[in-house]
Amino acid sequence: SGLNELDDNRIMQITDSLLQQRGFIKSETPQLYINFFARESISSSRNTIGIGIGGGGGNVGVGVSGGIPIGGNVINQQLTMDFIDVEKDDLVWQAVAEGELKERSTPQQKQAYYISVIQKILAKYPPKN
Repeated sequence: SGLNELDDNRIMQITDSLLQQRGFIKSETPQLYINFFARESISSSRNTIGIGIGGGGGNVGVGVSGGIPIGGNVINQQLTMDFIDVEKDDLVWQAVAEGELKERSTPQQKQAYYISVIQKILAKYPPKN
């Protein structure tokens, strides 16, 4: 999936739970398989503190300013879910959702993040023809 085992398990448990809440049943002989894959990139936090240094003498002024990133890195994640017809081994539906997660998120923050992302994905399933 591109994720660690703990995140894989979180996604599977959340997906199972949300689908069961909507009346879907987990089965030993399913009609659909659900595959998921995540792509991640890490970027610096967009939160910055501005620092300014200035000096002047007479009518002349000099200034330098810049931003220092705060808050650590952010994981930009794209989660793809494929719904596969078991009998035909054919893709019947696909959804992609994107989100941001702090690199040093707690297990509770990750759980809340994945619930939000998977709810977004499943909001459009089943498709309206």
